[in-house]
Parts: sequence; C-alpha cells; structure tokens
Amino acid sequence: MTTEQKAKVKVLEDFLNENKMAFFRAFKSKKHDVKAQLYVPMHRIVVKVSEGKAKDDEYYLKVKHLYHPLFIRDEETEAFILEKMQNLIIDLMKRKQERLNRKKSK
Repeated sequence: MTTEQKAKVKVLEDFLNENKMAFFRAFKSKKHDVKAQLYVPMHRIVVKVSEGKAKDDEYYLKVKHLYHPLFIRDEETEAFILEKMQNLIIDLMKRKQERLNRKKSK
C-alpha cells in the first residue's frame, strides 16, 4: 500500500473510531478466503484497496453474498471515500429497518 492509500484507510479508521464502531485492521477470513484492509463486523463491510478492475470484479463476485465490499481507488479523494462509507452504512441501516418493519407487520 502506498502512503496515499494508507492515509485514505486512516481517514476511515478515524471516522469509525469517532462514531464508536468496532472494526478490525488487516481482516482475513479463514472460512471464506477473504482479505481486506478493514472489516466492520456490525454491518459486515469489508474495505479493500483497489488492485485493478479485473481483480476488483473477481473479489466482488467472491464476497458479495457474504460481505458488503467498499473499494478504495487511487483517483478518489479522502472526502469521497468517507462519503461512500457513510452512504453504505445508511443504506444498510435502512434495509435492516425495512426488514424489521416487514416482520412486525406480519
């Protein structure tokens, strides 16, 4: 990882610490053969530094049924990556709320 990529991961770590969300650095799942720079177990989000379009697509197809991948690409700014993480968390919370509402209405 380059220093620029490390800085982008650090921004996400600071955001998660600020919002008191638990996370793991250098996540590696033995059961599913998945590696990532960060893992947020509360929402099952894996944060991975991009390795190119082909490898990212392959990784996405491998983990999409187990985790919610978030890729950090070189051309993205720190503010944009932070916004992506916030939007992903909001979307996952909305989905969870909709499921709870459906269960409650049955």
